[in-house]
Amino acid sequence: MEATDDVRAFSIYSEISGVVLNETDNPSVKLFSLFHEVCHLLRRTSGICSLEYGVEERYEEETFCNQFAAEFLVPSSDLREELKNYTLAGETILEDAGDLSKIYGVSKQVILLRLLYLGVLSREKYYSLKQELESTEIKKQGGYRNWEEVFKNRTGNLTIRTVRRKLQENRLSFYEALTILDVKTNYAEKLLHTLITPAWCKL
Repeated sequence: MEATDDVRAFSIYSEISGVVLNETDNPSVKLFSLFHEVCHLLRRTSGICSLEYGVEERYEEETFCNQFAAEFLVPSSDLREELKNYTLAGETILEDAGDLSKIYGVSKQVILLRLLYLGVLSREKYYSLKQELESTEIKKQGGYRNWEEVFKNRTGNLTIRTVRRKLQENRLSFYEALTILDVKTNYAEKLLHTLITPAWCKL
């Protein structure tokens, strides 16, 4: 699933239920999306995960699921204790959100959403910081999808390391490695050079 605006994931509740996560998202974002969708399934509903506060206001179900995921991953009582170590004022708010995101293993945007729920941030301030954060992320990515990050997030470092080791031991062929990692032909050359090892090209 590719990103569309702020849609991160969706779930379908039926006899055979399922959750679909956005493969382009970082693991910390996927974690929040997963628990958001788990909440939908626990409530026996289908839904879409979005961190857009405006969407929440129109759909009570989305608000509940976002709050469920936020409370599960960043408990309010624990966060209030952590906030005693931060000023959360002026230009340092996003830096503080970055520190908190590392503590809880979630994205900065989830921390901002949590601060909004706790009343630490006003709605206007939340929107302003969210826009600033998104602009910064777009500049870092150069406006394009980072295919290396997409690949690593999808495949996992353990799998990549294992395949690399087997290749170096000559226990896998080039094509077997491609099959295991599910690398598309048109991205193979770049990915094999930048993500695995130059040794691949010698096989």
